Amino acid sequence: GVIASLLARRYPATTVIGIEPDETLREQAQRFAEREGVAERCSFLEGTGEAMPLDEGAVDFSYARFLFQHIPTRVETLREMRRVTRPGGVVTVVDVDDGTIILEPEVPGWAELQRRVEEAQAAYGGDRRVGRRLYGLFREAGLQDVHVTPAPLTMQSLTREGFFDIAFGFKKQLLQRSNAWDDEARAVLAAVQERIAS
Repeated sequence: GVIASLLARRYPATTVIGIEPDETLREQAQRFAEREGVAERCSFLEGTGEAMPLDEGAVDFSYARFLFQHIPTRVETLREMRRVTRPGGVVTVVDVDDGTIILEPEVPGWAELQRRVEEAQAAYGGDRRVGRRLYGLFREAGLQDVHVTPAPLTMQSLTREGFFDIAFGFKKQLLQRSNAWDDEARAVLAAVQERIAS
């Protein structure tokens, strides 16, 4: 509910609808919107990216943030986003491309760890390099006037701790979930964290 609440606060004339399959997360999102004072303009409905409980053309703007790296149904989800967005509306996806991570100088073992993370994500149907595929996915889903804008994230954009958490924190979670979190992975991520801190 963080992004939904931010959008509702930034655009006070809007109504924001979040789609979430997990009941606990929907409830947390609603409580967050209440704490932020925007609950009257935020609702969170049960559904998935490929099956939204909305009428055709129901929204002006549809947005998926860091979702496509996790799901195998990327084209289906884009088609559904297109379906619920009115003609002339905007469909936006923000996601990652781990193939663009640059560590200079490179931390020893980083390339191997990156390969392991990508394999772990693929085993769940995800894609750690989905960013470079977005243009083609949009076109395959039948969307028109497609534009891709790379948005670099650097250490100067955030605190060093925040940068590490955003750029590398999920990799640890993914390896743990895949039973691939071992001494080698710990050592490489610790070295990355130390490099960022210094």
